[in-house]
Amino acid sequence: MLPKAWINRSRQRSWLNLCRRAMSSKPAEAAKIPQELCALPTRFLRASDPSLYDVATFQRKNVEFDATTGKPIISSEEEHVNIVQCENLDNQKYTVTWSDGRISEFSKIWVKNQYKNLMRMETSTDRVYWRNLTESDLRSSSEMSIDFSQILTQEGTDHAIRALYRFGILLVQNTPVLDNGAGVAALGAAVGGGKIKNQTSLWTTYKDGQEIIQLDHGTDGPMRTLYGTVWSTSFAGQADGASVADSAYGQEALPLHTDLTYLSSPPGLQIFTMVHPAKYGGESVFGDGFAMADLLRRTNPQAFETLCNTSRCYRCIDKDSGWHLEATGPVISKSLNGNEILAIRHNDLDRLPVLPPPTVKVDKFNEFYAQLAEAHQAWDEILRLDESRLVVKLKTGDTVVVANQRCLHGRHAFVANQNSPRSVRGCYVSQDELDSRFRVAGHL
Repeated sequence: MLPKAWINRSRQRSWLNLCRRAMSSKPAEAAKIPQELCALPTRFLRASDPSLYDVATFQRKNVEFDATTGKPIISSEEEHVNIVQCENLDNQKYTVTWSDGRISEFSKIWVKNQYKNLMRMETSTDRVYWRNLTESDLRSSSEMSIDFSQILTQEGTDHAIRALYRFGILLVQNTPVLDNGAGVAALGAAVGGGKIKNQTSLWTTYKDGQEIIQLDHGTDGPMRTLYGTVWSTSFAGQADGASVADSAYGQEALPLHTDLTYLSSPPGLQIFTMVHPAKYGGESVFGDGFAMADLLRRTNPQAFETLCNTSRCYRCIDKDSGWHLEATGPVISKSLNGNEILAIRHNDLDRLPVLPPPTVKVDKFNEFYAQLAEAHQAWDEILRLDESRLVVKLKTGDTVVVANQRCLHGRHAFVANQNSPRSVRGCYVSQDELDSRFRVAGHL
């Protein structure tokens, strides 16, 4: 098999040669067009012209429909046009002149990113994969830890978003625990919703002295799930009627997993605040799923591809509150070019058996299941490595925020009673909100 890098370079050369032949009947002019711009399909560039989008809403302005009924207007296909000239503008933009006279401007950074996407090239990333991380490392890190008071500042929320993108984990110390979850909800609002906070933000109202966990017309705050908005692992702290159908409400150890794998889009962030630690045991365990998936890819490529290409089904049933949730997805999701690990969806306790896909013939069923079992075993071997597991004895007021589609979490078994309970309070933030914050910060 040819190396992937060779195949990509060959694909790039073939595509660029084709583009140069098709660009124009004037090769001298086409040669002046930068390679990255030349490689992009002209129809894609034309449709991406910023002038075709509303400056306020960023929605398309060139969609034709009847002004009264909204019915689409059927028009003939736009005549094909070519780029006839390209100039640099302040070294930041390309000014493109089309064969029909239209002039478009494109950011050089945007063109470069689209070229990388087209050529399936690796994109640069500020993400840091971590292993061998200790509790001492986490507590002493100026990047991965912050005080709750700092979360109430714009600088602090920017710090948190940067840490969650780079490391997928953040320790917030001195979180209030005697406010019925208002501080936890405000923390969820700080790292969710829009970056600009106003009176529709729970973060703003908390700073103004209102200790509530939800705004009637709010635009941020805890994600609503079957466990409520702000949940508690203590039965006494859980809202009446909210689900407790989960192993988190026991005292047994929990293997590393991501949460709510049975939702079509699992939460982007999970927030854990220690209200009352167990006297014996109950240590929290965290692991960087991206680092573990990367290790699997390097040490067992076949197992990695199996976990990327096999869709698994996850389920949650709570008869008491009437929930039956199911969703499917691979354990490891990767980018189209295969270079970037995008998400982890892993919880063996909620995972159902899988039927072979239609492409697998009957006489290959045993081979399919053997390959899948081997892949999960290879994955488990990495999950059980001590260097993959960050063990933390959380104190009262300690909060750990994890990127739920990246970092796995679990716990050690513990002993608890009325005099010495182990109580954790927390909430979720959606992946869409987290991705939005990453984009605004320039990470995506």
